Amino acid sequence: MSSHCKFYFILVFLFSGLGTPVYGVDIALVLRSESKAFEQVVNGLTDDLKGDLQFSEHVVDRGTDASDIQSLVDEVSPNVVVLVGNRSINAYIQYQQVNKGEDFPPAIVLAALYVDQLAVKIDNVTGIRYEIPAVTSAIHLRSLLKHDVKKIGVVYRAWMKDFIEENVQYCKREGFDLIGYEIGGKSKRYSSKIKKGIAHLIDEGVDALWVINDNALLNSESLVKGWIPGLKNINKPVIVSVKSIILSKFKFGSFAVVLDHYDLGVQGASIIAEIMDNNWSVEGREIELPLSVRKMVNLAIFKKKGIEFNVKKLSEMDEVIWD
Repeated sequence: MSSHCKFYFILVFLFSGLGTPVYGVDIALVLRSESKAFEQVVNGLTDDLKGDLQFSEHVVDRGTDASDIQSLVDEVSPNVVVLVGNRSINAYIQYQQVNKGEDFPPAIVLAALYVDQLAVKIDNVTGIRYEIPAVTSAIHLRSLLKHDVKKIGVVYRAWMKDFIEENVQYCKREGFDLIGYEIGGKSKRYSSKIKKGIAHLIDEGVDALWVINDNALLNSESLVKGWIPGLKNINKPVIVSVKSIILSKFKFGSFAVVLDHYDLGVQGASIIAEIMDNNWSVEGREIELPLSVRKMVNLAIFKKKGIEFNVKKLSEMDEVIWD
């Protein structure tokens, strides 16, 4: 392995406590970044498949490259590769590019942003999306509020147009109109465009705003100079899918629908079980939507903004923030 790479090994063997793979046993090579959320994904995966697979789990970092992945594949000879997080996926893409033309074991991608765009770069792959569809959040928000929710606004960058259009169709099926404001250009500073987008969507009469996961639109500068001043005098619910935003001192998001990472791992385990039964083939499988979410509401913001809600529905929330 490359000397520049800080590479940590966590070996989880469910068939044996030995430090080498057990001959004749199916093996899953799990690659993930350092993160408690990713640990939860792996826990859900391994707990659900305990007794069916031997797991070799490895934590990767920015220095992990194709040669590191090659060494692990040679050592483990996995029947399946599980890639948790974008960093793991990017390293595995490099590995496949170096070994173009070879046969690769099936790969499962989990907990990575915009999996569909990454999956086309990987041979023999399937997985689960990390993004929660707008319609899922909208349905839960509608059930909580006293007033109806019909129009939802979203600010997005041009490269996400296909993703937004797909969500428009999902929303239509449930009686919602998803209205987008597209930001063009390649500038890394989007604060003024975010504020302009919010103002445009409010003029369009949206009942709520949906904030998507996009690092360029959710960095500290965009939050402080774009979203927060842009939303200061707006009394609409703001839907987010990142827990830290709804909990932050900025009081940015007021309603969150976030993934349950443990259950995401369980869902990934069910995919692996199915491809095991199908002789390790992923042929014909599409990228799945996540099945399990957690609902959170920041009542302090609701009350400050005068957003009326049904108190009885609070029991359906997984977490309520009172102040």
